[in-house]
Amino acid sequence: MLHHDLVTEVNERARLAEKDTAIVRARLTLAQARIRELEIDPVTKLPTRAQSEAWAVDAWERASRSIKPVGVALVDVDNFKTINDVDGHAEGDRVLYNFARILRGAVRAADFVGRWGGDEFIIICEAADQSNMLRGGQRILNDIRSFTPVTCSIGMAIENELDLNTMDVLARADANLLEVKRRGRVGLRL
Repeated sequence: MLHHDLVTEVNERARLAEKDTAIVRARLTLAQARIRELEIDPVTKLPTRAQSEAWAVDAWERASRSIKPVGVALVDVDNFKTINDVDGHAEGDRVLYNFARILRGAVRAADFVGRWGGDEFIIICEAADQSNMLRGGQRILNDIRSFTPVTCSIGMAIENELDLNTMDVLARADANLLEVKRRGRVGLRL
């Protein structure tokens, strides 16, 4: 009888352990799905700011090994608040989705495009040079003007020897974006 009780207890513990394992697996699957949701912006289907920052750091590290500079463009949808206020948030979301799709199509296949926040997007260009950045920026301005009801402003920067990290390049791109907006929007500055 003692042997039978021991076998029953072992079997019951094994059954409970299997149940606990199934619960842990289900929670892990849900957590992984939530992480994926946090990596991709639901409106634009582009990587989120956190993913963009991680990509920028990785690009910076690759650039330091290859001696090819990284370029950053911050792209802002001009007067986006008016779209939301006049046409509603569903229309604003549609504009952002189409804007993101056009941005993705206007850059090189190797370039990274992400949603930086609100109505701002980031493009990270490895092996960047001034002429490629300016040409790409002009292509974005033209494509946005041709295929959407909005315009955009673009601030750009290319890594230089004074930059200590990616935040320095991003700060210069942001300052250039603010200057374009200060001058009346619809333009670019490198």
